[in-house]
Amino acid sequence: MAPSPSDLPSATGAPSSAPPSKGPTATRKPSATTGSSKKPAATSAPARPSTGRPQQPGAPLPPIGFDPKADAKAQIAAARAAAKADNRKVLLEFGATWCGYCTTLNKTLRDPSVQAELAASYHFVQIDTDSHGDLLPQYAPSSSGSYGLPLIVILNPDGSTRVATNKTGNPGLDVASFLAFLKKWAA
Repeated sequence: MAPSPSDLPSATGAPSSAPPSKGPTATRKPSATTGSSKKPAATSAPARPSTGRPQQPGAPLPPIGFDPKADAKAQIAAARAAAKADNRKVLLEFGATWCGYCTTLNKTLRDPSVQAELAASYHFVQIDTDSHGDLLPQYAPSSSGSYGLPLIVILNPDGSTRVATNKTGNPGLDVASFLAFLKKWAA
């Protein structure tokens, strides 16, 4: 049986019925394709550099993980500028270190075939929702102000939203499913 919305933790770990401290509430919800409501154990992810520099096509990606100290606005601005220049897409992943499904996706993101597709087709930015949850409504408007994590937004080179998983549902978090998702939206 799925938990009721009041049973789901917010971005701060408090029940979602608690008043939000600031901005929208990010809630944990199972992906429709994971087939399990069990939450994977959260692990601490390595910090991502906050250089804001875009990736070159085919270049290795920065370490995978959510850095609460990163300047997310600068990273997004740099990725959008680079996408405009080289006509690649921008992939924003909103998540948190406490999110079990984000941890599962982080493992998938480390797969060499996923890394290759990301490097070839996208400028990739991971955004810590505990520090930068205020950016969610800008890139993935929600009428309820509540978001399931991870939330993936793909932007076109002109900055318009191509897809936001708060509207379409998350892809499978395994390598094959996520790679198919990346290829579908890169085209």
